[in-house]
Formats: sequence, structure tokens, C-alpha cells
Amino acid sequence: RMLADFSLDEFGHIVFVLGLLTSPMSFIVGQFYLVNSAMMKAGMILSLGSVFFKVGTADMQKLGGLLGKMNKTALSYIICALSLAGVPPLSGFYAKWLLYSVAYNFLLELGGITIAVVTLIFLICISLITFVFLLRSFHHIFMGEATETTKEASEAHWTMWFPTVVLALTSVILGLQPQILLNLIGVV
Repeated sequence: RMLADFSLDEFGHIVFVLGLLTSPMSFIVGQFYLVNSAMMKAGMILSLGSVFFKVGTADMQKLGGLLGKMNKTALSYIICALSLAGVPPLSGFYAKWLLYSVAYNFLLELGGITIAVVTLIFLICISLITFVFLLRSFHHIFMGEATETTKEASEAHWTMWFPTVVLALTSVILGLQPQILLNLIGVV
């Protein structure tokens, strides 16, 4: 359920950039943002799938203490979550930076500095709220003491955690070299 709520936030950003902004760059930014959001959500969902497979529940109140038991899953989850929140040097930071830049320049030209700055502050506040809730989810799932549900947990089979590691590494690579994806999008 938590990831569904964050999907609304991400889709709001995507609709904003694709629907309200009219420059060709806004289309490229929207695609970059969409690809990043899809990859990071996939990484988080797959990580939670590994947790569910190993402990039998996705209820965050029954989870905890999985960091030492499922370290690859935990690392993938936190990297994907931090990217989704826009933390540098991950791809989500670059996606949000591009979105904020395009939005600011468009709104500055359209409505003046006040509208541009207020909108930018609003978007940044939404990102900060996302950051807090994603960190909170990581804490509930992976940190703290093991619960009755998680005390016997172990890392999932490599076929379950490997795709999440690939998605997390992709976020790092695209955060450091965003032109890889931008070039692919620009060709389309």
C-alpha cells in the first residue's frame, strides 16, 4: 500500500512535466523521470517481494531486524528508495533536478519569479516528505530488533535479489552518467 501511495506522488510529477510544460526538453525530462520512477519502484517492489517470500508478510508492523539477515535485499531497497526520493548521486536526483530546472524556467517565463519559486518550493517539499516516508519504511522493515516473524529470516535465493541489485546499480550508473539514458530518449 505504501508504494502505491508513492506512485501517486511520482505520477503527479510526471503528469506535471508532461502535461503542463510544452518544450521538447520537458518531454525528454518526463521520459527520464518516468523510466527512473519505474526502475526504482520495480527495485523496491522486488525487494519487498523477497521479504514477503522469506517471512510471509508485508505488514511493516510485523517486520524489522532484516538488515543483517537480508543485506543484499536491504541495500537494493535503500538505494532504490533514496533514488526515488532524489538523493545524489543517484538517477532520481538527476531526474528531479531536470524536472525542477525545466519547471522553473517554464514558469519563470510564463508567470514570473513568484509562481516559479513557489512551485519549486512546493515540489521540493513533496520530495522531502517522500524522503522521510521512504526512510521510515526502510527503518520499519530492515532496522531494529528482529520480530517473531523475522527472527528466522535469511537472504532470498540469488534469483530474487540479483534483479534488485541490477536496478540499484543502474540508478548509481545513471546518476553518474545520465547522458546514457538521455541519449536513448533523445533518439526516440
